[in-house]
Amino acid sequence: EAATTGNRRSASISKFLWLSDLHLDPFYGTLDAAGQPGAYCAQENAPHEGQLGCDTPLQLLNETLQQAAKDDAMKSSLTFVVVTGDMCRHQTDQLDQPVETTKEILSRV
Repeated sequence: EAATTGNRRSASISKFLWLSDLHLDPFYGTLDAAGQPGAYCAQENAPHEGQLGCDTPLQLLNETLQQAAKDDAMKSSLTFVVVTGDMCRHQTDQLDQPVETTKEILSRV
C-alpha cells in the first residue's frame, strides 16, 4: 500500500519467502522413489538432504522450513510466504494410487 505525502509517494515494502517447484517425494529413499537414471533416489541410504537427479525428500523440506523459522532476521522481515507450482513428485502417475499420493503430498506442503 502506498501513502501520499505532498507530492511524494512513499511505499511500504513487503518481503516474502517464495518456494517453487518443490517436487516433494514421500517415497524418496525407497524403491518407489522418482528419479533420473543413474541417481540413487531409490536406495535406503540415499542422503537425507537429497541429491541431483532426485525429487525433494520430505526431510529436506522440513529442515529448510525449520531453519527459516529459526532465522530471526528472516522471521521479523517476512510479510508472507508464497508456495507455487509443481509440488508433487515426478512420475506420480506410475504409482499404484496416484490420486491418494497426490493428496498426501499436497497435505504436507
